[in-house]
Amino acid sequence: MDLDRDDKPLDILDLIINQLREHERKIDMIGERLESIAELDVLSHRPRHLSESVYLRITMKKWGDFKRRCENAELFSFLVDKKNLKIMARIGNNLHVYYEMLPEVNILCKTDNNILHLEVNEINNLGHFIKAFRGELECGLRLKTEVIEVKNRDEVPTRIIFYSTSSKDVKRWLCNEMSVDPSFVIEGEMSKDY
Repeated sequence: MDLDRDDKPLDILDLIINQLREHERKIDMIGERLESIAELDVLSHRPRHLSESVYLRITMKKWGDFKRRCENAELFSFLVDKKNLKIMARIGNNLHVYYEMLPEVNILCKTDNNILHLEVNEINNLGHFIKAFRGELECGLRLKTEVIEVKNRDEVPTRIIFYSTSSKDVKRWLCNEMSVDPSFVIEGEMSKDY
């Protein structure tokens, strides 16, 4: 009887060891499957580079902020028309934009006893009034003035002052302002299409 008693703990120990070995084999098989699945997943789903996946369009209201952020830009572009100036700078996949309206002032001119009276009839923005008298935009771009005289319904002469600039002047100014070669400044618009 003592022999049977001594064999029982050994049998139980053998059973436990066999169970552990069986579990170890299953865990090894599961580990191998996971490794092969992970390798397949890595091969089929290559991560996209950050520059491919991120695109920001950042619009700035202040020229100083734009100039500071874009001093190392890869490329500049600009658009100018009778009413607006738009400057863009590309840094990586980000597009920085600065936008400013050109001022327009409508002045009523009257002469009374050889004294000229000026009355500002219309201005498209109070800030434009200041720009108009300075003759430059907030960004520092000097403007050309053009005065057109028209008569209103009462035959009173009215002068409309337009402020303008040329593409050539904007490009020259932008190259100086940002310290870049003209080959890095283009007339047109930059965009990223998806």
